[in-house]
Amino acid sequence: MGFLKRVLGGGEPSPEPGPDWAAPMSAEEATRLVEAVDDDLTRRGVSFARGEGFVRVERPEPPAPRTSTGSRIWPSCATSWAARRGSR
Repeated sequence: MGFLKRVLGGGEPSPEPGPDWAAPMSAEEATRLVEAVDDDLTRRGVSFARGEGFVRVERPEPPAPRTSTGSRIWPSCATSWAARRGSR
């Protein structure tokens, strides 16, 4: 029925088209999408810049590498492993 209404001119008027980057969304849907993306990135604490049809996310600096040369195994595990290995 939707097709016949459009062809015969009946029914609701077509919504305002959205921007080119959001085709085939309506302007209202594109606005809601942009707001949802902005809200989500803000909630996550992500630094970002929005342009026309894109979002540039600023990456945080990676953590500094560990300089420790010690074992990353819990001391009790390392001790029991060494004891088992020495008993062979």
